[in-house]
Amino acid sequence: MRIGVLAASSVANPDVIAPVSAFAAVAYPEIDLVFNPQCYAQDGHFAGSDAVRAAAFLEYANDPAFDAIWFLRGGYGSNRILATIMPQL
Repeated sequence: MRIGVLAASSVANPDVIAPVSAFAAVAYPEIDLVFNPQCYAQDGHFAGSDAVRAAAFLEYANDPAFDAIWFLRGGYGSNRILATIMPQL
């Protein structure tokens, strides 16, 4: 299973991604976590502008190679991109 991970709201903590990836590789070897570089983008307290976050979501959501999408961070920022992404799924 291939899971795309992105930050639809707040910026990711880069110190957490490596240990989480290492744990997942050992505990769930059948799962491939793919972190979008957008997780590290920053625009104020968001993980990139609304356009950047929406583009990252659409990139993974519309890619048939991914079985699931996980939000690394949730919150208000994810609601801000909803109207943009829904018509493009």
